[in-house]
Amino acid sequence: MAWADCAWRQLPKDFAPWPTVYGYFTWWHDDGTVERIHDTLRGQVREADSRKAEPSAGPIDSQSVRTTDTVPIATRGFDAGKKVRAASGSS
Repeated sequence: MAWADCAWRQLPKDFAPWPTVYGYFTWWHDDGTVERIHDTLRGQVREADSRKAEPSAGPIDSQSVRTTDTVPIATRGFDAGKKVRAASGSS
């Protein structure tokens, strides 16, 4: 498991030894502390931006699937961001 795209063994020198940091992280992850900290900070950031603490929606990532010329135009979609024809039901 990595923290901020950094291997545990490559933590900055001013941190505690990596096994100690990893131990606390897994303990706090398992008991829900990490999630509570995340949710609290997210709420504070949103409120500082004059928004409700809890988000009402979230993005969903998807993948466009290229179609062949044999797929009828009526059933094709279009991904405007990628400018590709997509199979029906894809974004």
